[in-house]
Amino acid sequence: MMINDLLVLGSGSAGLLAALSVKRKMPRVKVRIVRSPDIGTIAVGESTTPNVRAFIFEYLGIDRRAFFQMAEPTWKLGIHFLWGPRASYEYPFVPQLDARLTDLPRPMGYYCDDDFAAISVHTALMAEGKAFARRSDGIPDMDNAYAFHLENAKFVKTLEFAAQRTGIEFIDGTISGAEKGPGESPPWCWKTGDGSRRISTSTPADSAANWWGNSCRNRLSVSKNRCLTTGQSLAPGIARTSRFCRTQLQRQ
Repeated sequence: MMINDLLVLGSGSAGLLAALSVKRKMPRVKVRIVRSPDIGTIAVGESTTPNVRAFIFEYLGIDRRAFFQMAEPTWKLGIHFLWGPRASYEYPFVPQLDARLTDLPRPMGYYCDDDFAAISVHTALMAEGKAFARRSDGIPDMDNAYAFHLENAKFVKTLEFAAQRTGIEFIDGTISGAEKGPGESPPWCWKTGDGSRRISTSTPADSAANWWGNSCRNRLSVSKNRCLTTGQSLAPGIARTSRFCRTQLQRQ
């Protein structure tokens, strides 16, 4: 069965990215997001890698200038890990131990001791608390090996702006229950607030996984192949995060 409409439960970064991804892949699909006024934006940062940056700009097509103005990201060379047998180590977004120089017969990791803080320019800069190297004209030399650290509230606002521009509809309300019609691929009816408002959809996408796991565990046994999941903590026995109905997408 073809997907004609999608209802995303939750308007955090996971729900917004899921909605934008489906709309980008299948622009004819009607996409709506339930945004709860009772759930505030989490006050944490969002750490990314270069793949996320490429996904936002190249796949979703979000304008760079608008993103920089609204999200106000912090550019970063890599990740400083306080983990493992060492006190810390640097993880830049370039090959390190497996990289190979033209005049060395083995990868660089073969020649390193426990301390490899200067194995690349990026690693050395991070170890010294420095930012990007500069080109001869004074402009930072980013060489595409960078990512962003994002403030969640600003990131969500940026994604909301992008979603509205692509025609995604927002519904303000708090989900209080769900009903499923008969059959293998039935329509779903979601109730908001006191149940006075009902929202019907053929395909729900959950980005509020705790609610889904506690309230819909039995229903999933019937319709889990039609469900999109974007949350982080799903009910037992269900694959974690980003299961974007691959079979359905491949048929489009």
